[in-house]
Amino acid sequence: MIELNIMKQIEDKKGVIHLEGDLDQPNAKAFLQNMKNMINENQLSHIFIDLNNLSFLDSVGIGSLLELQAEMQERNGVFCIVCTKSSVLKVLQLSGLWSPDGRSNRINWKGTLSEI
Repeated sequence: MIELNIMKQIEDKKGVIHLEGDLDQPNAKAFLQNMKNMINENQLSHIFIDLNNLSFLDSVGIGSLLELQAEMQERNGVFCIVCTKSSVLKVLQLSGLWSPDGRSNRINWKGTLSEI
């Protein structure tokens, strides 16, 4: 099992989270709890999840991202995926969450951190 490394940058109620490794069934529950604790402790209004260094993403990992998105929506906050990595975008596309043309995106997406 490959672990998931989480690097956090928090400033002015905005969190940028860099993920490295696998966001999959063995890691998703701990990731989600870690993120919820971080949101609550820092009263975050914006969260940006950088998936560019992710090695693997499965359906349980996608579910944790969707649950995090729902958590931010309940708080009237902003949730955004940041990613240009083709293998990760393909998984998001196959799951129906993202499309290259942006017309059917079910998640807020940016290609790079400079776009946020």
